[in-house]
Amino acid sequence: MIDTSIITEKQLQEALALQKKSGKALGDALVALKFVTKETIDFALKSQSESEKVDLNDYEITPELVSLVPREFAEMSLVFPLAFDGTKLTVAMVNPSQMHILDSLRFMLNVTIKALEADKEAIEFAINKYYGEGESIQNMVDALREKDEQARIAETSGEDLNNAVLDPNAMPVIKLVNKILMQAIKEKGSDIHFEPFDTLFRIRYRIDGVLYEMDSPPRHLGNDLTARIKVMANLRIDENRIPQDGRIELTLGGKHIDLRVSTLPTMFGESTVMRILDKSQVNLDLDSVGLNQEEAKKIREYIGLPHGIVLVTGPTGSGKTTTLYSALSEANDIKEKIITCEDPVEYEIEGIVQVQINEAVGVTFPSALRSILRQDPDTILIGEIRDEETANIAVESALTGHLVFSTLHTNDAPSAVTRLVDQGVPSFLVAAVLQAVVSQRLVKTICNDCRAPYTPTIEELMLLGLNPEEVMKQSFFYGKGCEKCRGGYKGRTAIYEFLNVSSKIKELITTNASTEEIAEIAKREGMKTLRQSGIEKIFAGITTIEEVIKYTAEI
Repeated sequence: MIDTSIITEKQLQEALALQKKSGKALGDALVALKFVTKETIDFALKSQSESEKVDLNDYEITPELVSLVPREFAEMSLVFPLAFDGTKLTVAMVNPSQMHILDSLRFMLNVTIKALEADKEAIEFAINKYYGEGESIQNMVDALREKDEQARIAETSGEDLNNAVLDPNAMPVIKLVNKILMQAIKEKGSDIHFEPFDTLFRIRYRIDGVLYEMDSPPRHLGNDLTARIKVMANLRIDENRIPQDGRIELTLGGKHIDLRVSTLPTMFGESTVMRILDKSQVNLDLDSVGLNQEEAKKIREYIGLPHGIVLVTGPTGSGKTTTLYSALSEANDIKEKIITCEDPVEYEIEGIVQVQINEAVGVTFPSALRSILRQDPDTILIGEIRDEETANIAVESALTGHLVFSTLHTNDAPSAVTRLVDQGVPSFLVAAVLQAVVSQRLVKTICNDCRAPYTPTIEELMLLGLNPEEVMKQSFFYGKGCEKCRGGYKGRTAIYEFLNVSSKIKELITTNASTEEIAEIAKREGMKTLRQSGIEKIFAGITTIEEVIKYTAEI
């Protein structure tokens, strides 16, 4: 497009800056900045694809050529070397417009880089073929254990230990941390836990809500691994007495990944947790988060409200933020001003003003909300109502004609009323502004490749509160377990409980009725509980009795 004067070099640099910040494709960034139209991008991509797409089999790949690009870089960036003439390296990429990858290669090798487009599957196949299987995490840990044993023997024999000591920038540590990150992201993990104990340093992944332990490295290496992570997150490695929070941005397979890092001092060292935010894995579509047609219709009704408060409740990691982002994406319209106040901003949405809380410089939820109200918003998202001041500002916002979305930590939808009152909001104000409460949980879904029917026991049905005679015609499924899943499960979906704050429930709130009284009236008015929502997904063959019992209370 530069060659044909459709865009200028300056416009390209602006688009590249937006691409780096937002994780968008370069074409989408150009469209967002209104430098070109979507049709122009489609035409340019089609032209590029027809003229530049290559077949990797047409190139002679030698070990010397492959050695120019480190395996870790090739895997994380999905790039493969095709030819080198001494000054110019030709590489295959899924998306040759990813300039940050080309810049990294150019800086690393000090040569000119030419990028050609190739299929993702072809690049992955070539990496596995020409680089070999690669070193597994277990092999790395075993090698480090062997080195640790050699150091111990050297210590007892009085030999020089300089070569046996590892530091946060030592190559084995860097390689192991990179491999751990790559493995977690490839397996769609949500968190990585690094946990020091007296005689053990444990590493675990959280996948689909469950923690899985990997082979542990030598205990003393834990400090070096933690230090390496802190270096990557720009945290102070000389400070291990107080908690620290940081962020790592990296690229894997051409995708931007955000890692939120949290350290916590413990008896035996610093415990570190990394939250993985992979934008490519999040589908901010109301019809893709587990809502059925009736539930999606209710969310759309809430989005259309002129004012009031809509709350999404549930424990940490129950998908509240994803549901809210999906609702905001649906509401995102040029005619509406939407502002969010979050800690942290997890995913960026084009067209929505998002404010990052930074308590270190005085940007707290209350202070940010006061400023937001002067920005003429129509809809406000508050990441979480944590205290009395935030709760009262949320109520004030709703009373002055704004629609407010937020989250609370409660066990079910009716409990949200009590929680707001406990935070210091008068019950008559809660009744005046609260429009609806959505409670949710995430349950694991049955693997489609090994799903099989089965007949539940009477005890299982009784735990669900079901009469065996009533479900004789229903089908039940479970996952046998296969190479494509973990124990018969693959992925998660949400189950929901919707509390519409009717006039009757508003009366109960005003009279300080108990949670049980509110729940009883809500059920009479048609509220479907979390347990009932889970049972529907059991009958649909989406999840199992075990999962629903685990994450929902008795009716």
